[in-house]
Amino acid sequence: MKTLAFALALAVSLPAAGLALAHPGGHEDDWREIATPGQIRTVALGTVDTMIARGIIEPSWKGLEPISTTSRTQGGLVEWVILFENPKAKDPAKRRIYVFTNRYGDYLAANHTGE
Repeated sequence: MKTLAFALALAVSLPAAGLALAHPGGHEDDWREIATPGQIRTVALGTVDTMIARGIIEPSWKGLEPISTTSRTQGGLVEWVILFENPKAKDPAKRRIYVFTNRYGDYLAANHTGE
């Protein structure tokens, strides 16, 4: 009888526990600190250095500073776009590199189109 009472109490309380833990907005990264412009810049510079080290871009990109840092909303999320320009790049279509991070400074992508 005690086992039946315990099972019944457990069956009634488990759904209520799930409701108590639920909250609007889901499990977003609200607990994380938003990156400062300096942190965003550091991520972008590190990305360019990594691309040079992996042979993705020419060594002439080494030491170049970003020419702009802007934020935009993409798919409802804020992301940073850091633009580098290298007039020494051999291919005119690849004289710009756009590095994308989220608002926390996590690297998202890099490309030559800005898209």
